[in-house]
Amino acid sequence: MSVRILVGDVREQLRTLPDESVKCVVTSPPYWGLRDYGVDGQIGLEPTPQKFVAVMVDVFREVRRVLCDDGTCWVNMGDSYAANRGYQVPDNKAGDVGNAKGMTVSRRRDNALIPRSDLRVEGLKPKDLVGMPWRLAFALQADGWWLRQDIIWCLSGGAWVYARTQKGDMPIMVKDLVRLKPSTVKLWNGAKWTQVLGWGASNDTSQRLELVLRSGERIGCTGGHLWPTQRGNVAARDLRPGDVIQTCRLPEPAEPGVPMYLTRDLLWLLGLYLAEGSRSGDTIQLALNADEAPWMERIQAAAEGVGATMTHTLRGSNLSVRLYGRVLAAAIEEFIGGRTAHDKHLRAPAWNLQGWALRCIADGYLDGDGHWDQKARRWRLGFARNYALERDLRTLAARLGATLTLHPGEATYQGGKKPSLRGEWRWTRGGHHNEKDRGEVIEIRASRARRFWDIAVEDEPHLFALASGVLTHNCKPNPMPESVRDRCTKAHEYVFLLTKSERYWYDAEAISEDASPNTHARRSQKMPEGWATHEGGHGSFHKDGREKGKTRKLAEPGSGVKNNTSFEEAMSGMVATRNKRSVWTITTKGFSEAHFATFPPELPETCIKAGCPPGGTVLDPFFGAGTTGLVADRLGRDCIGIELNPAYAEMARRRILGDAPLLAEVA
Repeated sequence: MSVRILVGDVREQLRTLPDESVKCVVTSPPYWGLRDYGVDGQIGLEPTPQKFVAVMVDVFREVRRVLCDDGTCWVNMGDSYAANRGYQVPDNKAGDVGNAKGMTVSRRRDNALIPRSDLRVEGLKPKDLVGMPWRLAFALQADGWWLRQDIIWCLSGGAWVYARTQKGDMPIMVKDLVRLKPSTVKLWNGAKWTQVLGWGASNDTSQRLELVLRSGERIGCTGGHLWPTQRGNVAARDLRPGDVIQTCRLPEPAEPGVPMYLTRDLLWLLGLYLAEGSRSGDTIQLALNADEAPWMERIQAAAEGVGATMTHTLRGSNLSVRLYGRVLAAAIEEFIGGRTAHDKHLRAPAWNLQGWALRCIADGYLDGDGHWDQKARRWRLGFARNYALERDLRTLAARLGATLTLHPGEATYQGGKKPSLRGEWRWTRGGHHNEKDRGEVIEIRASRARRFWDIAVEDEPHLFALASGVLTHNCKPNPMPESVRDRCTKAHEYVFLLTKSERYWYDAEAISEDASPNTHARRSQKMPEGWATHEGGHGSFHKDGREKGKTRKLAEPGSGVKNNTSFEEAMSGMVATRNKRSVWTITTKGFSEAHFATFPPELPETCIKAGCPPGGTVLDPFFGAGTTGLVADRLGRDCIGIELNPAYAEMARRRILGDAPLLAEVA
């Protein structure tokens, strides 16, 4: 397969192509008034929507000429809003494009000036939706195209996040987060807090992956879930062993504080209880060993500080300490949840403590479950398998700037093997390879998680920063991000299916979806309400007057009642798929180079599978970063791309050659 890139004006380059030479067109033209790509002759900076549409009609007239009679054309187009600003986009780049009145600083990586997306449009009221996708679709229809379908595509997400809620800052699982009101939640993005706009269950079931990192962290996500790595922002499906996911330190709480009664000794005791304690009412028990006897004085001092009493028993090497006190029990209840080694964890108030207080808790925990390795200058850890505690320790390490590695294992206890978590804790980096690369991906496998969530946030960048096992920004990067409070947030764009003639090549099976099990489980079903009374929901009536709630069954042989055998046979032979719907859930994918609007690969992949037969040629007249060519080659199709900007053409060539050893010519 080959990818050929033509550099120059799209209309001129299209005229060099023979009639009916391509089977499928997949493209995303520049959106009107949204971006200055820094090259003369670019499309998208026309002064009015009407002029932009006229230019696009002219371009697609040439596209229709080179398209086969049975070919398909898939066009992605976004929208913008009108405003009451006194500036309009100039006719060409030589005009006032650089004028600050009409430009705004990009929130993307390049920080380049871009045209405002809410410019005044003659005939429209301030803040009117321009309706550019449909303006273009209807104009192409009027010019002779068959407008076959409008398709909406939206996005996806999944795991633990570090959130600021009404209860303070804390790690929280997404399934618990979505029970809250979005307006009351902010997420940490590695640099600042960002407001949550909304969430919903993800419909992306194509790939459910689990990443295993060198640190032992296991993170479930969908295939399109973006991760910041040394190679740039990479979707989970494109990660490979050796990629290192970036980590970050978690921030101090908004209003940190420590109650007056919480002394350093008592905080240390809370950490020791987290490691070695259990509780029954107001009685606290610590299971220690004889080597830990020197701690008795500190335990007693902490207990007496809150009016608690202490007793202890030494049997062989086992040292049992009992503490009795209502205030101590209340302190443990406030900051530590659970009662046994298998369910203990830090409660929300603990995460709102100042850093020095968390350090005291960490010291107490390490004294209990840790063993100091003087030679390696690190704490060796081992404790009963408790995934809530694992999460809390990783979060604690991220708050305090420590490094933590934990892996599932087994420990010998009372003559048997028990599931455990084992690892190491370092307060400072010492150059060990496990430390510096603890975010390295060592395995990618299928996830057994049943549900994933999409989370939309206010600010860019829509990335993920990993803080010792906690996703600090698990979000849905909207195709056209909006930070609004007076309407719903836009989370979709349009793809229009256009054809040259009434009949065209379309492979529905290639893009079919998994059907719901309920779609095919019709052999035995409940009768509709009012089945025998002419009041049924389906307008049905049965002569035998069956009661509602009974099930339909096949008639007994010899009864004289004929079964609908053709229906039954058809149902039994049906496969568990359905025709793809017109709402597509597709995740965006980042590209490490500075292209502004990279196509998500799944979008052209779906279009090519459905609209281009094997051996056919795909055309993208607005090639950009070359995603269409990349996908076409992977699917065994030739591709022709046209790009005005030579820098982008070269970027696309490098990208394609880096993906596979194929011919990528730039003419």
